[in-house]
Amino acid sequence: MLREQLKDRIRRNLQKTNAKGSMRMTAIMEVGCDVTWKEERISSKIAGKEDEEQRTAEMAEKNEEKAKAWLGDAAELIISPKFTSL
Repeated sequence: MLREQLKDRIRRNLQKTNAKGSMRMTAIMEVGCDVTWKEERISSKIAGKEDEEQRTAEMAEKNEEKAKAWLGDAAELIISPKFTSL
């Protein structure tokens, strides 16, 4: 539900139950804050997931580099004359 639709719906409900204009406005402002808070919460969750995916990709890249380095060292040991002469 869009933010404006939510505000309109709340406005209609408050007009039915509340006769005081200040009470209506206060309630609408509070809902606006709640909607903003939810939007921020959702966007922070999305940003958190993106950060986690980025960290996972970086860790995979580092692990791949470490594995290549280890394999390179292992290959040098296998090819070295000391190892082949045993």
